[in-house]
Amino acid sequence: MFIKIDDSNKPVGHPVADDNLRLLIPSNVSIPQYPLTKDVLPFGYAVYEFAQKPELAPFELKVVEEGEPEWTTDELRGQYITQVWNVRDMTAPEVEAVNQQKLAIVRSERNAKLSQCDWTQLGDVPLTAQCKADFADYRQALRDLDLSNPVWPEVPAEVWVA
Repeated sequence: MFIKIDDSNKPVGHPVADDNLRLLIPSNVSIPQYPLTKDVLPFGYAVYEFAQKPELAPFELKVVEEGEPEWTTDELRGQYITQVWNVRDMTAPEVEAVNQQKLAIVRSERNAKLSQCDWTQLGDVPLTAQCKADFADYRQALRDLDLSNPVWPEVPAEVWVA
């Protein structure tokens, strides 16, 4: 991949593939099959190397952002531009958004558990009175659940009237 550089040697725009670069330079110019920056610099381009984006644990209170690409040099390839990733702590509003997302996930799971046992509270369900009471207690425990630190109640066993 290659990237356009401005007069102050800063990358601009988006990287382009080798085939596209060959269309951007004069057709009467020959460049090596695997060009280095020194080969394409006269045409305002440099070799561009992508970097692996760092992965964070789910709900880690950090943000990964693409930074300013930087020049790198090694003996084999010479100079080239490398993609940079910056990891920063979340701002207070971003932390609040993550916390709200966590609460929404727990609330959704709690609501699904309530939906799954709605039928136990219908009047004509052939469950024992104790079983109906156990499910009523279970449903109340779900409604009283601390969403920020859930301890899920145990689902009662279904006991049918014979």
